[in-house]
Order: sequence, then C-alpha cells, then structure tokens
Amino acid sequence: MFGANPNPNPNPNPTGETAMMQSNPRRLFPLTSAILSTLAGSLLIAGCGGAVDDLDAVSDDGALMDEEPENGAVPLPLPEESINNIIGGSPAIAGQYPYMASLRASFNPTFHMCGAVFYNARTLITAAHCVKGVRALVAYHGSLQQSGSLIKSSSKIIIHEGYDSWTLDNDIALVHLSSAAANVTPVSLPAQGSDPASGALVWVAGWGATSQGGPSSVNLMHVDVPIIGRTTCQSIYGSSSVNNNMICAGLAEGGKDTCQGDSGGPLVDETRSQLLGITSWGYGCGQQNRPGVYTRVGNYVSWIQQNAL
Repeated sequence: MFGANPNPNPNPNPTGETAMMQSNPRRLFPLTSAILSTLAGSLLIAGCGGAVDDLDAVSDDGALMDEEPENGAVPLPLPEESINNIIGGSPAIAGQYPYMASLRASFNPTFHMCGAVFYNARTLITAAHCVKGVRALVAYHGSLQQSGSLIKSSSKIIIHEGYDSWTLDNDIALVHLSSAAANVTPVSLPAQGSDPASGALVWVAGWGATSQGGPSSVNLMHVDVPIIGRTTCQSIYGSSSVNNNMICAGLAEGGKDTCQGDSGGPLVDETRSQLLGITSWGYGCGQQNRPGVYTRVGNYVSWIQQNAL
C-alpha cells in the first residue's frame, strides 16, 4: 500500500544546498538527459540538437530547462544504482507494440533518445521534454530491436503550447514525418477527458538504458503496472507536483517502473491497444513508494487530433 511522504519538507525554510535538494526531486526519463558533451564551445544535450543559449538552463543531469526556477533550484541527482531499463520487465514479442518508434537526433541517428508512438502513418506522439530544443529527428520503427529498423525523418515538431519544462505540466508533443511510414498499426486514443481507474492494470514499454551512461536496451522491454489514484500520488509527491494532467502507475514496494530512455513511450491499457499515458517523470527508477508519472492522454485527445497530419 502506498503511503504519504512522512516528511516531505523537513525544513520549512531551507537555504543553500538544502533548498536545492528539497525543491524539485524530479527525474526525467529520457536517455538524452544522462549524457553531456561539449562541441566547439557549445554545451549540447547528447542526442538532442539544440545548443543551450543564454535563456536556457541545464540541470545537473543535463535536462534542458526553459529558464532558471525563481529559487535557483535544480532537480535531485538520480541515484546511480536506480538507472536501468524498464524495471522488472521482460522483452516484448512481435506484434505487441506495432505503433512503437525510437526517436533519435538526426545528427546522431544511432543514439536512442526517447520512445514515441504512431498516431497515424505521419504523426508520432511523444513527451515534450524529449524534443524541446531539438531541430530535427529521425524515427526508427518496425523492429523489436533497434538494429534493422526502418527510418523516417521529421518535418515538424509541435510542442504543446502549455508545456512547462520545470513542472512538466502538458508534457506532450507531436512529430510530423516527412513521408508516411509503411506497415504501421497506429495506437488508438481514449475518449476526451477520460481518466484510467485506480488499480487498473496497464503496460509500459521502452528501450531504456541498461546502465548509467551506457547504451540503450537492444530489445524492446515492457512491464505491467497498476494505476495509482491521483490523490494517493499527490500524497507522495505533493499536489503541486502531480496535477490533473498527470497519471501515476507503479507498485508500493517498487520493482516495476520506467526509467531513463523510456520517456515519450506509451502507457497503454491491458489490451495494449489504447494509449492512456506518455512516460514523463519520476523519482529514481523502481523505488519503493515512488510511482512513475505519465502525461494523461485523455486530456489531450482534441489537441492531438487538431495538430496531427
């Protein structure tokens, strides 16, 4: 059984390092945020195409933020031992996730960034934090393994106009492809405004990293997790961190979860055919009393339909 954080803010007036650690214990799940490289004097997110300009800030883990938070805080560093691929899962089999795609930056197409799903043959749905600042993408699809997949290039990236890179509210984006992908079975969407019931069994899938700073998983992995009621999730992370645009899933004892490199991938219903959530953020990976947090797709059905090709 999940329980509230017994001491969510032990110091009501933190300063210095204490303030930095207490203010935002989020952890993004893109593989891109784990590695930084310096090229020609510009700080780049490895696997992302955008250089950081004077208006941007980079957290300690490399996550790109639109601006510094008012209190100057940055997210907590992820414990090294909690970086893994889909936690507690197993390799998916052919036909289970025919809508899955792997997103990579066009300048480094061998490096898996994030997951995505096909809404139709020319439109992918992913997390906004995966593509923020990225100029061009390629999408690999058609294989459970990353090698041997078909490749399509992006023509446009649409980030939700309400996306907040600090709170991760409205963490959803669309990727338009330059040409239609062949042999794609699109994912279906829920009804506008729908919200999965607490306790419902769902599936998450992705090619997350197998070790800190290491390569992404060769095989598509998946695991089943139950939906956690929003009130319960808010008691863990705080009502200001988890809002009605988010859903939570996981086990109280931990052990099953998404992790770095799984961002943008799907949370689907028990039949694996309907997209209920998009992997967004969490606190570590597979930790006790720390469920994963996902963008609630039911709140964005109209937006997806209006902006898709």
